[in-house]
Amino acid sequence: MRARRFTRRAFLRGSLAGTGVTLALPALEATSVTPPVRLLTVFFINGALMEQWTPATAGQDFTLPACLTPLAPHQGQINVITGLFNPGGYDGPGDDHIRGTGSFATGMPITSTGAGGPSFEQVAARELGSATRFSSLAISPAGYPGSGSNAGVSDAINHLSWSDRNTPVPPEVDPLALFGKLFDGGLDAQAQDALPARRQSVIDSVREDANRLQQRLGVSDRRRIDAHLTALRELERQVEMTSGCSVPEEPEAWEESRGPAPEAKIKVMMDLTVRALACDLTRFGSFSLLLDVAPRLKEKFGETRDHHTISHDGSNGAKPVIEDYTRHHVELFAYLLDRMKEVDEGERTLLDNSAIYFANQIAHGNVHTHDNLPVILAGSAGGQFVTGRHLRLLDGDPEPGRRDGTREKGGRSVNDLFLTLLAAAGVSGVTSFGSDGSSPLDLS
Repeated sequence: MRARRFTRRAFLRGSLAGTGVTLALPALEATSVTPPVRLLTVFFINGALMEQWTPATAGQDFTLPACLTPLAPHQGQINVITGLFNPGGYDGPGDDHIRGTGSFATGMPITSTGAGGPSFEQVAARELGSATRFSSLAISPAGYPGSGSNAGVSDAINHLSWSDRNTPVPPEVDPLALFGKLFDGGLDAQAQDALPARRQSVIDSVREDANRLQQRLGVSDRRRIDAHLTALRELERQVEMTSGCSVPEEPEAWEESRGPAPEAKIKVMMDLTVRALACDLTRFGSFSLLLDVAPRLKEKFGETRDHHTISHDGSNGAKPVIEDYTRHHVELFAYLLDRMKEVDEGERTLLDNSAIYFANQIAHGNVHTHDNLPVILAGSAGGQFVTGRHLRLLDGDPEPGRRDGTREKGGRSVNDLFLTLLAAAGVSGVTSFGSDGSSPLDLS
């Protein structure tokens, strides 16, 4: 099946040659050509080898440690943030994995019926999601982020996105179904290919009307029309630059017997996620990187224990294995950033115009800490954040197993970061978030 062309969701609407088709323009606000800010959470599981995750120095002149080397091409577009703790992981039913997953983007302790509150990207979707076809997307190529039930809180480990404390957002788990949801239907291929010329025809018509009107107006009004034509020329430049969204080939139906969430499936769903953001079908979402890395460990190390089991081994002999699977998750995250950086949005890329929160539900897998979490923030939210830094919010390196990442020790809550991200996306009037978020981080 050949790749199809999919145009951006429109803000200017009109009839095209009697077809009743909406005129599609780039992802622009009604009175601005500035691309919107996208928010995305990306989740990986079972902790990390923190001594090979944490840069040795703070600031912009830092060396990527072993677990983060796949991010070398993107070092200028990321912030490694250390010293963040998640207060939601300390309390509530279930074990640390469940509490950490259920509170991953809510910053609230889970309850016996679900999360303690909405996830931050769903707060943004609730206020701003009506501008796009889908208010948000939740994607989990491995199925649900976790499996099984513990203390009656299976929803908390099975979902990352929550519209409120008791309502999880079900994730898309199948590439073909996600493709159909995003891109199937609508115009046939011939009509889609004809849209760019028709769109340009409408812009030309608007220009001709403005020129005719200008001849009949006074000086003050002519200046307003001049300003309008200047904006129209900039709009036309943006339309030419993003005349359509290239849609990947329709993926094959996925047979779960092929194995749980191998790289190929994850990358296909990443490609679709990037297309959805680039085509302005949505601006907010969550993506789970949970996958079974046991075959990779067996091939490289002869290791037969599964990912979760090896993460609990605190011995020196297990560290190379834990380092390998941590880096493997980072490699997948780097792939996502690669695809986002390829999308040109004028002065910046889709990556630049986004804020992607990449983190784990715990820090050290063998001691299940929710302090000094492994966190990377990618993208500058359209130039609002200074990037390319290691932001060390806690002096020194906390000893694994000690809960010393609290505010009293100098650490900061993830909820403060979530407040920062909501403000960067344009959400207004939110002065607190989660259980303790009240003071946004300064990332400028």
